[in-house]
Order: sequence, then structure tokens, then C-alpha cells
Amino acid sequence: MNKRTFLLILIVFLIKEVRADNSDPVVRIKKPRNYSKFEPEEEIPFEAKVTDLEDGDLSGEALIWTSDMDGRIGQGNSFSAVLSQGSHIVILTAIDSGRSVTRASIFITVGIPPEPIGKIEGSKEEKPEPKEPKIEIFKPKEEGIPSVVFLFVPPFGSFKDLEGQMLNVDPNKFTVAVYIMKDGVWWSKSAIKTNKDGKWSCDIVTTENDELAIKIIVYLIPIDY
Repeated sequence: MNKRTFLLILIVFLIKEVRADNSDPVVRIKKPRNYSKFEPEEEIPFEAKVTDLEDGDLSGEALIWTSDMDGRIGQGNSFSAVLSQGSHIVILTAIDSGRSVTRASIFITVGIPPEPIGKIEGSKEEKPEPKEPKIEIFKPKEEGIPSVVFLFVPPFGSFKDLEGQMLNVDPNKFTVAVYIMKDGVWWSKSAIKTNKDGKWSCDIVTTENDELAIKIIVYLIPIDY
């Protein structure tokens, strides 16, 4: 083997090694803005800028747009679509040639009127009394069964803590494991505070767009699990 052949083999090996460590695409949704509102039957413009270290700018079938209500709504860097009336979590999924995936999401509403602030009778405006949010707490069918219940679930888009309580267990021996679903993926949350009475709270908004989680699940587990 001569020196030139050896160098060519070495270069090919190094290229393969670099490509094996494939970087993730960088996604930025430009249109529409998060929390935008649209009229029914309105053409909504969608636009994004997606770059990848290995592939450069991504476009076409590498970019898939979906709605949690309407399913797949388009592909590519830009397009327009009419969405169903209601609240939508729109997710852009970018896949590069090395199959690395990055997702970004926004929340938009279509055709939902604002809540009334009160009714007007003559010249007098009456405003309803503020109401506490209704919380439905799970009740174990049988007393004495180890359980975990929700006391407060933050509304969609809220940055407040999740709150709950462990029932029928020793708080010194048990804790909770909290997970949220965001962009179709389950993420664990470890910022949990517990009290002697079994009540606990968890900061579930610790990374970008966590406030847009669509599902929350909590497990009651031994503290050394």
C-alpha cells in the first residue's frame, strides 16, 4: 500500500466518523406567531426556517406540519391552509438525511369568540362574580388503597405548578414520578416538592414549550425505586 492510498483510506474513515455523529436540525417557525387567532375559513400562512449542519437548509418532504385536530396540514418551508374551528397545537417535524429529528410547536385558535365579560341591561353593566376553577379529584373506590391524586392541574399554556397528594402511604417512604407529553414525546420532571401530609407540587415547565404539554401522568412509587 503506497502513501497516497493510505491517506485516501484515512480520509474516507474520518468522513464516516464525522457523519456518524449527525447533528439535529435547527427549527424556527416564523408564521404564524404563537397564540395567533384566525377567523373561520381564513387562509392561514405557515412559514419556517430550518437549517442543518450537514444538509444546509431543509425543505420539501423533510418538513412535515401537523395539527392535533386536523392531522397533517402541509409540508415544506411555506404554504397556506384552512384549519377547523377550535384550538390547535401545530407541530413542525424536521427530518434530515441522517434521520435526526427536531420538532417545534405553536398554539393557535380558529374562530373561538372571546368569553363575555358580563351582560348589559339598559345603562348598567353587570359583571359575573369570579369563580374558582373547578377541580375534579380522583377518589379511590376503596379506602386504604395507596393512591395519588391531582389537586390542581395547570391550564394549557400556564406556567403554574402541578399539585397533588399521596394517599394511604408514608410520605417518608413514597414519592411521585411525573411525566408530560410534548410534541408527541413523554418527558420526565424531577423538580418535585413533598410535604409531611403527602401533598406534593411539581414544576412541569422547565424547558421550552413545556406549557404546551397535552398530557400529564403521575405514578406513585417507593422513594428508592
